[in-house]
Amino acid sequence: MDTPAAGQKIRGEEDFRNLQGVWNMALMAVAACWMYLYEIPWRGDLLGLPALDLAWMAACVGIASWRGRPFAENLLWIILSRRLHLAAMGEFEAFQILVSISWAAWGACLALAETDEQRMLLAGYHLGLTFDAGMCRPIGLGMSFGLDAAALDLLLVTAGMARIAKGRLPTIRWVPAALLAGALGFLAILHAGGPGNSTVVTLLTLVSLAFFFLAPGTAAAAGDRLMQVLVLAGLPIVLAAFGMMLGEADLWTAFQKRVFAGGLHPNLLAAYSLAMLTFIIRPAGWDLVPAPARRVARAVCFIAYVGILLASGGRASILVFLLTVILVFRRRFADMCAGWMTVPALAVGLLCLYKLLDTSLWFEIFHNERFLIWRAAIDQIRAHPWLGHGMMAFGQLPLSLPDELRMIPADWIYPHTHNLFLEIALSGGIPVLALFLTAGFLWGTSPAVSSGAFILGMAFLALGLFDFVWFTPSLMALGMSAYCETARGSGASGEPLPEKARTPWAIMIFIFIIIYIAFAVHRAPFLFRQSVELLGSRNPAWSESLDRASAVRPADLSIRLQRLLIRWSTGTAPCEADLAEIDDIAAGWPGYYLPRFLRGRLRTMAGHPDQALEDLAASVSLEPRDLLGIRWAHLALARAAAGMDPSDAAWEAVLRGGWGPSLILDHPSAGARLKSLLGSRWAASTPKSVYEAQMVAEIGIHLIRHGVTLPAKELDSALTRSFPEHVRDAWNLLDLLRVPPPEPMTDPSWGMGCLSFMLELAAKTKRKEIFEDIYNKIQTKIVRRSKDNENLRSDFLSAGFLPPDAALERLQRLRENDPGNPWIIERCGDLLAASGRPDEAREEWRTSLKLAPSVRLEPVFSGGPRPWALGSTGDQWTLAFETALRRYDPDAGGYHRQEWDAFIARLRGKTADGGGGRP
Repeated sequence: MDTPAAGQKIRGEEDFRNLQGVWNMALMAVAACWMYLYEIPWRGDLLGLPALDLAWMAACVGIASWRGRPFAENLLWIILSRRLHLAAMGEFEAFQILVSISWAAWGACLALAETDEQRMLLAGYHLGLTFDAGMCRPIGLGMSFGLDAAALDLLLVTAGMARIAKGRLPTIRWVPAALLAGALGFLAILHAGGPGNSTVVTLLTLVSLAFFFLAPGTAAAAGDRLMQVLVLAGLPIVLAAFGMMLGEADLWTAFQKRVFAGGLHPNLLAAYSLAMLTFIIRPAGWDLVPAPARRVARAVCFIAYVGILLASGGRASILVFLLTVILVFRRRFADMCAGWMTVPALAVGLLCLYKLLDTSLWFEIFHNERFLIWRAAIDQIRAHPWLGHGMMAFGQLPLSLPDELRMIPADWIYPHTHNLFLEIALSGGIPVLALFLTAGFLWGTSPAVSSGAFILGMAFLALGLFDFVWFTPSLMALGMSAYCETARGSGASGEPLPEKARTPWAIMIFIFIIIYIAFAVHRAPFLFRQSVELLGSRNPAWSESLDRASAVRPADLSIRLQRLLIRWSTGTAPCEADLAEIDDIAAGWPGYYLPRFLRGRLRTMAGHPDQALEDLAASVSLEPRDLLGIRWAHLALARAAAGMDPSDAAWEAVLRGGWGPSLILDHPSAGARLKSLLGSRWAASTPKSVYEAQMVAEIGIHLIRHGVTLPAKELDSALTRSFPEHVRDAWNLLDLLRVPPPEPMTDPSWGMGCLSFMLELAAKTKRKEIFEDIYNKIQTKIVRRSKDNENLRSDFLSAGFLPPDAALERLQRLRENDPGNPWIIERCGDLLAASGRPDEAREEWRTSLKLAPSVRLEPVFSGGPRPWALGSTGDQWTLAFETALRRYDPDAGGYHRQEWDAFIARLRGKTADGGGGRP
């Protein structure tokens, strides 16, 4: 006889069977929609041919389904995994085969997985893929931020929902969960659009991660086993980074640089490596690796991640790693170091110390731009202390700088504040910061938090004092995993209780909402990438696709700016509709400098400099650093055209270097007047501090190089005695430029500026021995903390003293950094001609001649490498827009007319008669 309890159990089981059926049909619909919207036509390949990818997918899905796993889930997962692996492969600079191996192995594991936990681990594997699965870097320029993690989000939420659909309900500790939900909800309600336009997509990923880690049965997967999976998932990009280092001729030189791989900033590589190392070095079981290979596997992973940590040059991460080892593992390491680990431990410790102390440590500590970033962030937090500005909004807000320190930052327009706590306060104000601190206290005191999660969390909190790296899915996942240990209950209900019968259906409806939002936010980035592909294939449909991308998601500032940039760069002149679009952007992002600059620039080009003055002045007020001097220069030119005094703005433009001095001093009509004004102002200037002295020296150097004659300047003796090395070198260079010596020479006290001047003189006078001596001195002084050589000019000049083959190889390396440089290409042609290859030489000269008309629009006649072509990291937007707009500027063609006419005539002569040879 049936009892009421038995009847309830039967109804509950039937309810879950219905739920599972509905869920499987929903997954089929999601898979079909994703294929139709984003995978057709079938493009790209991981196994050599798209057809091979399709065959492998069919085999894996067929085997997994035959083994009793849901067909719809298998199909959707392998489609999403392929998309994430293709995105990863597109970012790899070396060892792309590792991504192919990764996907093939993942598919095999999907086919053979026997338990739900193994499938959860397979979903979590993608969190470590390239350290940032789903990061959409191509949309933004410079340090713009654009997250597109829709494929990853779908994978995570469907993995969690699969457990619930089988009758497993999560158990939650409601106070920690409520704190998390409160913070995310607060941000979602207040900042869905506006300056923090990344809020929606970032929150979507955070919600997906929270659902994945709180899902029933994830406790084991979110612990040591998931960390093992993430260690393995990160190896492809680690090996790719090592491949880039091994590509250097000098491995020690490569080690001194900061390694970039997969398009990632070294600080992100360092943070992920730090997280993996906190797991590798603690006594945890590696049960996913066969027992005989566990020790070897850990040793290999340790060496790989320590190598990347050191090569990244991320000092904060290196310091936190050392402190973690010393404070948390001191007893265990004391025992280990008594034996065979002594030498390796000492070697790793010494390398860490070397990277910490390398390259002007004390100057960076006391003059680090982070102090200025934090000050600007605090100003913005004070402006909106209770509501904040939205997530990743810092770069689109006013960035104040103390006037006397305005030239300190080398990079400035960052998307975040380089501090975890300031970033949280900037995003959601004091309420979200209070929720975070409360949640952190509950997490730190919770007995549910494992030792591994506690070590990882404390390391990340320490790192957060110096940097903010939690804006990629992988690093967000590591933080969310640690926190969810205190929000997750100690088990899961094996079957539904009567009063919870509707809970799974409510959860599924919530997941449907997440899936809908994921599709919606993915549409705009997909259309943008589609438009770029169409443009590359010369398909006119690119314009329509780009317009749709901008219309689908108007809150995505990067896409709207890219639309304008691509249109102007491809020959569509600015029009009234563009001005209306800029008006709308300026209204939506009132604290952002770029739309104000663009509006002012368009009005100046239209012949209304008086109408442009307010916008151009606002642009440099909102962001005064202006790394290339472009915006200050146009403010000065607009003031001059409007009959106002341009000297203050012109002074600032010349001070910043880059394009600023040439825009001002080489202007075809206003240049002579501006040279006179600035020359007189320089002669009357009296620096009172070291900072002022450095600025006056830099301006003097630019003035002399642009033909302004300057008198000698007497400085206060007490001031000159306080000069640091770089300021003293600037004044020494100024003296050399004022009265150039007839022959090159060296002085032990000279820095990079003076040595570079003498290198030019040695090349001009063809003094090979002294050139090589100065060149070697420059190479020892170069600060190798970027991925490219900081002194491109010295390598360019050195080609004149090398055998043709060696010189050509060196120039080819420069050409890789700047493939559109006509001077480098001309020199390559000269070397080919000298090597007896006239046909190849003539082709290079023709290429150079074709490039000359577009490069001629730049205000600088460099005659060699163009440092700005590598990209000003913090303000590529201004450079890109200025480059695009100069083709419509009537003054652009008047810069350096004589030099360009002579250069083009020389190239035409070479292509006509095959002349040339070694210069």
